[in-house]
Amino acid sequence: MNSNQKQWLAWGVVAVVLAALAIGLGVAYPVPPAPSIPVLSGELGAQSAYFTPVYVEHGGKKLVVGSGGEIEVQSGGTIDIQSGATTDFSGGVDLDGAALTLDAAGGDTLQSAAATTVTLSLSAATDKLNVVTGNIKVGNGINGTTLNGEDVYIEGTLEVDGVAYLDGGGDLNGTSLVLDAAGADTLQSAAATTTTLNLSAAGDIFYIPTGSVKMGAGIPGSTLNGGDLYVQGTFESDSTANIAGLLTAGAGVTLSDGDLAVADYLNITAQSGIVVTNGAAFTITGTTQPISAAGEVTPTLTMGSANQYVVLINTGANEINIEDTGNQVLSAVWEGGQYDVLVLWCDGTRWIEISRSNN
Repeated sequence: MNSNQKQWLAWGVVAVVLAALAIGLGVAYPVPPAPSIPVLSGELGAQSAYFTPVYVEHGGKKLVVGSGGEIEVQSGGTIDIQSGATTDFSGGVDLDGAALTLDAAGGDTLQSAAATTVTLSLSAATDKLNVVTGNIKVGNGINGTTLNGEDVYIEGTLEVDGVAYLDGGGDLNGTSLVLDAAGADTLQSAAATTTTLNLSAAGDIFYIPTGSVKMGAGIPGSTLNGGDLYVQGTFESDSTANIAGLLTAGAGVTLSDGDLAVADYLNITAQSGIVVTNGAAFTITGTTQPISAAGEVTPTLTMGSANQYVVLINTGANEINIEDTGNQVLSAVWEGGQYDVLVLWCDGTRWIEISRSNN
């Protein structure tokens, strides 16, 4: 028995006693007023077989259903909470698989119809779930960076079937970026100095259908206009390098172990011609070096670098003599007339004659 029921019982006893005294003694005694908080009757009273107390508190402002009880709104009924009212669901809300309607039109709903999935349904394709402040965290893992507004942390897998726009960049934190459905082609920077592209099979190809590749911040000597490769530093090939087009090497080409195979022509661009003078040293500037003189002269050669191969061509009408002396190791003095050729190789300390031609 709750306190309200006890008040009514006490009032009833007093009223009966006073009525009996009035009848027996013929004196009317005033009956105290009934309790101001009446016990509910009607339909709620008819359900008393549940033995769950239902009563009103705070001057009729609060309806209380005792422990174990429930309020059932049957089909067609409505609980209408007006604007300005406050709701307190500290004990939780059980929708029993039905949808929670979020908007006035009834198009945006939240529902857990299946045991494993909660679905948020928005009324139109252009509608959005907007988190104005705060962050989204999926899973109970520990995020590596502070979530300080408009951030998302996902402990498990993020799968995007469409396009992912990463305007702020992507930080994989040393893990792999999987490129294919099978998960075999990956891009990873596990070490501080190396980023590795792993393809699943030896026959797989890293394919750039349009555009060019530029390595370094240098300025290419020719225009990169599609299918081109510019390397500012060193280009090293441990196997065969098949170059069907033009190879421009500003710092030279080194074959550390192997042969240079030229299918058609070996085109060696001639350097700018040098006018040599008698008794003065001149510096050869490239493999094919035209020379000339104002008259018959005997110049000397500035020492080159090891393994340089040069072709001297006298393009002038005056004779140029290169002596067989010192670090100029020749078969004999070269008396080069017009269009005569002298071929030399340098070991780093000597110019050694390979061949000559008297044309």
